[in-house]
Amino acid sequence: MKRMLGYCIALTGLLASSLVVAQDPAANPLLAERGHHRPLVMIAPEANDPDYRRLAIEFEQPPNRTALEQRGMPLYTVVGGVGSRDGRVLTPYETAALLAALQSDGFGPLRVILIGRDGEPKMDIEGYLPSSQILDIADRIDTRR
Repeated sequence: MKRMLGYCIALTGLLASSLVVAQDPAANPLLAERGHHRPLVMIAPEANDPDYRRLAIEFEQPPNRTALEQRGMPLYTVVGGVGSRDGRVLTPYETAALLAALQSDGFGPLRVILIGRDGEPKMDIEGYLPSSQILDIADRIDTRR
């Protein structure tokens, strides 16, 4: 019972701090990408989500990592509330601001979002889509190539 109370208190504190941070859009890491890169964002409730796992494995392959780098597409992931950019862990503040900017709570099915250089979402899908199709879509919508 004490353990459950401890979890509830910790969760309440985390949610309260997330709400405060989410109101500060300056913490959003996507703002620094605007005009320079086209971030690809994957949001999943947990690391063992089958769709997330499948797509994450695809993007870990060297040819796909190279393809993302050549296209100027940093890979952001938010899995179980923990965010990262190309493997570098984001702060809880950055993660909360990122989720708020994308109007996501981090739960639900896998969500894959491609952000354009203008900072606006260009693709927003739920569920699995092969990495090759994601890269094809990115190539078709890029007006600067």
